Amino acid sequence: MSKPTRLSAIVSIALAAALTAPAAHSGDLPSATPTPAVEQAYWSTPGDGTLTLLLRNKLGFQNPIPFRARVCVTNFTGLANAVNLIVWTTPGYVTNISSQQEPQTHTLALGECAEIDQPAAIIVQDSTTSGIASGYYQILERTAPPLAFLNTVGAPAPAPARVPKRHEHDVKVGEPKSISVACAPYPDGAAGGAFPPVSGPAPNGDYYARYCWLKFADFATKPPLPPTRGARICTDGNYVDSGNKYGTVYAISLLDLVADKDAVGTEKDSPYNYNFNPLTGNSCRDIFYAGDLFFMVGPGSHGQYWDAANVNAIQVTVEPLSWADKDPR
Repeated sequence: MSKPTRLSAIVSIALAAALTAPAAHSGDLPSATPTPAVEQAYWSTPGDGTLTLLLRNKLGFQNPIPFRARVCVTNFTGLANAVNLIVWTTPGYVTNISSQQEPQTHTLALGECAEIDQPAAIIVQDSTTSGIASGYYQILERTAPPLAFLNTVGAPAPAPARVPKRHEHDVKVGEPKSISVACAPYPDGAAGGAFPPVSGPAPNGDYYARYCWLKFADFATKPPLPPTRGARICTDGNYVDSGNKYGTVYAISLLDLVADKDAVGTEKDSPYNYNFNPLTGNSCRDIFYAGDLFFMVGPGSHGQYWDAANVNAIQVTVEPLSWADKDPR
């Protein structure tokens, strides 16, 4: 993957200690009833250069999420390690500019954080293969827009501008729900519906042999709770049911999370294809405007040590995400 030459979003880097210091500016003080930042979500990388998804807009890599995201690196193992932060940026409040589906890359060292306003997707990756990295991400309020976005349209006089306070947002995180997502042979319909076959060979001749369908209805909230708009999908260190064949894990290169059903029936032409996100343990990932999600299991051929036929289910914890913005779906 070629390294982009520019960063089109405003990215602020600071030591983690500095970010947690008390705010000193009058416009940065919390309101009387502040809304706290969404709970920190843990992430970790497998240490082999695998791309690790933190968040994305299911509608596409050019569509912004309606929030600001902070990503921090808190732990390293190995020598000379660093984290590549791969961001699909968007124009934010700037109008008449088309958003390109091109990721921008920034490197984070231990103890550093980055904040990106309204990204479309964020992925992290170890810059070396000598160790692993871990940290957390949070969802925060959007950067305050220009006054034209805050004034009431058609009012006799401009309405007073309301600038969001620090860490203020309207994201609601629902109760966590443990779900065992059953797997079935691919592409038959035993798990809830048929898929088109994979078009062409996947890397190294690996086809997906099974799929595990996490349906939106399985984690969506019911009235009178706010409607579910997204999902936080978390795994601990034990996330695969293989009937004790492999314990509770599986080969990372052969187990992918796919958020877009249109990508399920397409060729995974590279291990760095961003539509196919390896499912790693001890991590969370947020899917905004989530619908059904799919865990694809390979390889396609049987008889090898890693055999998809032995994967019965994927164990995840899902927290529904809700917010007030108009749903573009």
